[in-house]
Amino acid sequence: MGITGLLPIIKRTMEKKHISEFKNKRIGIDCFPWIYQILNSIPEELFYNVKTDRHTIIFEKRIKSLLSYGITPVMVFDGDP
Repeated sequence: MGITGLLPIIKRTMEKKHISEFKNKRIGIDCFPWIYQILNSIPEELFYNVKTDRHTIIFEKRIKSLLSYGITPVMVFDGDP
């Protein structure tokens, strides 16, 4: 999935920046890694089929964090609906 060979090209131009440097900017968020990380943080709930909304709370906190820095997130969900 994705564009073959893109990451090495991007890495050559990457710079570390504090999130506050993106104030008043619109940034695209690839949601697949977020979803993967969040679901991996609640394995017991998933394994035991426990009803939970923790995944949506974590997702919402991440979005609110970006908004608190004045960033407008554009959520990207790749793939078939």
